[in-house]
Amino acid sequence: MIKLKGNSIFEGVIIAKARMIKREIKEIKIHSISSEEIEYEIIRFETALDNVKNDLKHLIDSLNGKVKKADLKILNAHKMMLEDPVFLSDITTKIRIEKINAEKVIDLVVKKYAGMFRSLSDATYRQRAIDVEDVGEKLILALQGEKKNYKYLNNKILITKDLKPSDILRYHNEGIKILGIVTEIAGETSHSAILAKTLGIPTLMEVKNLDSYNWEKYGDVILDTRGTSEHLLINPDTEIKKWYIKELEELKLKNELLKKLIGKPAKTKDNKRIFLNANIGGVAEIEEINKYKPDGVGLLRTEFLYMDSNDFPTEDEQFEIYKKISEELGKDKYLTVRTLDIGADKKLKYFTIPEEENPALGLRAIRISLKYKDIFKTQLKAILRASNYGNIKIMYPMIASLDEILAANTILEEAKLELRNAKIGFDDNIKVGIMIEIPSIAILADFIVNEVDFFSVGTNDLTQYLLAADRLSHEVANVYTNYHPAVLRIINSVAEIAIKNGKKISICGEMGGESMGVLAFLSFGITEFSMLPSLIPKVKMLIQNIDEKALKGLKEKLLSSMTTEEIKRNLNDYILGVM
Repeated sequence: MIKLKGNSIFEGVIIAKARMIKREIKEIKIHSISSEEIEYEIIRFETALDNVKNDLKHLIDSLNGKVKKADLKILNAHKMMLEDPVFLSDITTKIRIEKINAEKVIDLVVKKYAGMFRSLSDATYRQRAIDVEDVGEKLILALQGEKKNYKYLNNKILITKDLKPSDILRYHNEGIKILGIVTEIAGETSHSAILAKTLGIPTLMEVKNLDSYNWEKYGDVILDTRGTSEHLLINPDTEIKKWYIKELEELKLKNELLKKLIGKPAKTKDNKRIFLNANIGGVAEIEEINKYKPDGVGLLRTEFLYMDSNDFPTEDEQFEIYKKISEELGKDKYLTVRTLDIGADKKLKYFTIPEEENPALGLRAIRISLKYKDIFKTQLKAILRASNYGNIKIMYPMIASLDEILAANTILEEAKLELRNAKIGFDDNIKVGIMIEIPSIAILADFIVNEVDFFSVGTNDLTQYLLAADRLSHEVANVYTNYHPAVLRIINSVAEIAIKNGKKISICGEMGGESMGVLAFLSFGITEFSMLPSLIPKVKMLIQNIDEKALKGLKEKLLSSMTTEEIKRNLNDYILGVM
């Protein structure tokens, strides 16, 4: 038996055959063309371009409603690249000047662009190298007359060095059922990882030397991506296989139990009420809310509303959306609206943000709102108006100082005054909170706690900025870990301040939906979490097996742990003991 270790992205157990993706591009040979053949070659390229664009449009149309709108942005980005005049001109000019075949020209141009993106320091731009290669591969396949056929992956575990997001979407659209995913390339927050989580596919990343195995010759392999395992077993012996078959039967029963938890309140064994909210990106996800019945929305990412528009959405347009979501939730549930969080990798096609050396640390989120006050005030007025129809909270993103809170609140008061003067109703006592995602504000939590109604910890960015490790970088993936002792200590420190001052604190980052994260934060006294709606039943099951009063010992263990491994071991041991 061979055991391959990796990092789990989405938990599950699968017993099935594994198949490696076959790259279907034929060898790209270079050959010269005559002056008379140039126009023909350009027509070949333009025909291939049209075919790829049509395929993409068809894919986007057919996926609408099947996956989240945010996930389709990956394909829309590809479509925009296929319409980029600079990219297209590079190809046609090179065909004319160098008089070589279109396939080779595309190959050369794509390598140039991908190399350029990979050389940039910002990981968001480096991710674009994958998009360029993805688009280039589609164009070359169209020129070669090849149509990918992935039917051989149906009901298999997919093995690949790297997985392109558009491929996952295509399998999903074509009804090809991928049971599990194993990749060499890391990236918990990559587009592919996010898609795998959205579609609920057990996924293991950072598994080494995958192409050194002959996957065709193996029978069933076992993929176990649960927090306690995180491995792929090749040629498992009979006893191991029997054990896993029994595990699958128990997991099936567990899934039935999970369904029965939907709609029920989350309570610990000693009857402590825990609130499990949903992270959503807009109206399109109301269906998810109705399906999993969260206690509220802990994070409405309003940036998608702006990114989907051709111009800044008006106050009325925003009002209708916030009102609709709030009314769907009902008056007994809160809708937490995070104000505009654009910048870095979130760009608007109708608004130019100055180029910066390091946009992740530049003009983004609340910094943009405070610089462009009219945009911010329009949003605040829309939120306030919607607060007349439901329970709404306002949350400011990426706050770094008390000055920013005061400045934002000043604009909020101006918005309230304008609505009062216009005799438009709103909740004058609307709750206002901040994201804790920059270490400076976490350190200042005791200074600013009385200036806000609640804290919400964004664990992804807090980890990134605290550890100075880019969360999208493959190169420092071993440095970026949510379970670093410093991450847990700083969150505990903020929690103690919030609880001592009677303020609400919730977790809305990735850790808020992970069993280990929830357990750690429950031990810190945090009782509110926000996550992907589909994760709520599982977290609820964990909570009902925990005695909240007995967690004090765990908290002490976690805060005295010196390494990530020690923290994970303590959390895993605890979960194994109660589940």
